Amino acid sequence: HNIGRALVDCLMTTATAGSSGGAEELSAALRAGCASFFGEDKRVFYEASKFLMLAKQEFQLDQRPATKVAVGPGPVGPVPASNAQLALQLFGKWAGLASGRGQGVSAVDLADLAAIASDFADLRFYDGVAELPLMYAAALDPLGYADATHNKHAAHTAAMAAREKCYQCVTNAL
Repeated sequence: HNIGRALVDCLMTTATAGSSGGAEELSAALRAGCASFFGEDKRVFYEASKFLMLAKQEFQLDQRPATKVAVGPGPVGPVPASNAQLALQLFGKWAGLASGRGQGVSAVDLADLAAIASDFADLRFYDGVAELPLMYAAALDPLGYADATHNKHAAHTAAMAAREKCYQCVTNAL
């Protein structure tokens, strides 16, 4: 089962890295034929990854040294928000879908969350660095059991630990 998931992840990573529309076609085929390996949460994750990759490419282009004599300071600002913002919106949707699987926070999801937050930091897209882990934490604890008012509830400790892991993604990225 894990080998199948790893193969699907590898296929989608390769397809997403390409510039053609093959990722969408592959995504549809995988959802139709391998729903247990490739659900809606994975489709959204890879679509968001595509926009994050485009934002990285834009950022790298903006950071290239000018070939002509520049007037004023060079490009040092953040990435244009369009692709980064789209990635954040989709990763926010992914957070809700991934946390809604009923399995709690998985190590894979947290590793992905940490890597995405780090990528947003590299892009100087700090809204994404802060917002995505907060969205993921809220999705993991929709009833707010981590709140101090629920400190006697059985789910309080687990909810606090899950939220803390998400918050660490912010501090680690910065």
